[in-house]
Amino acid sequence: MFFRRRLASLLILALLGAAAAPSGGCSGARRGPVVYAAVGDSTGAGFGARSGGYVERLFAKIDRERPGSRLLNLSAAGAGTEQVLRRQVGRALAARPTLVTISVGTNDLLRGVPEEQFAENYEGVVARLGEAGAVVVATTLPDLSSLPETSACAQCGLPARLAGFNRRIETIARRHRILLVDIYALSREALPAHPEFVADDGMHPSDAGHEFWAEALWLAVGKVID
Repeated sequence: MFFRRRLASLLILALLGAAAAPSGGCSGARRGPVVYAAVGDSTGAGFGARSGGYVERLFAKIDRERPGSRLLNLSAAGAGTEQVLRRQVGRALAARPTLVTISVGTNDLLRGVPEEQFAENYEGVVARLGEAGAVVVATTLPDLSSLPETSACAQCGLPARLAGFNRRIETIARRHRILLVDIYALSREALPAHPEFVADDGMHPSDAGHEFWAEALWLAVGKVID
């Protein structure tokens, strides 16, 4: 119970810090079943989990509150913002979603995609998904310095680039008035004390990590569909 309260307090601070407001489709998500489309990379696809990633776990929570809801998880391993923009957004829009989550950018970061190009792609994703009139919920990138697989990059400029990418996400979220869950702040707080949140590959969330991620998103999404 204490852990859940702590997560809630961190999430509230993250949402207030982002100053993001729900996009125009909030009322649509409140009526009847939810059509949930997820776009993103391998974390959204559930890598690291043995029994469902955070997208499936979040959907299970949604479906309990809104029976008959539908899920379209388009997240794909290796996807960056360009791949999401070209290959996932159109399919998401075709599903006429009432809720969309966006979690992408880690691959751009690790592949050396320039920050300006990342921001241009990311804004394209958000702008196009906004055409659906859905509630759009984005996440910042997690604290990679706490992950065994990337901690060695702390000396090669990764933290500064990560901070720059997350500032871009926050700015875009404000401009388009979408909800933003600050996974960076949440993971920075939680991962040092909870190494079990990281899968054996040292990069992706474990089952416990995916549940943590799903719970963080649910604290935002649940308020929208309640």
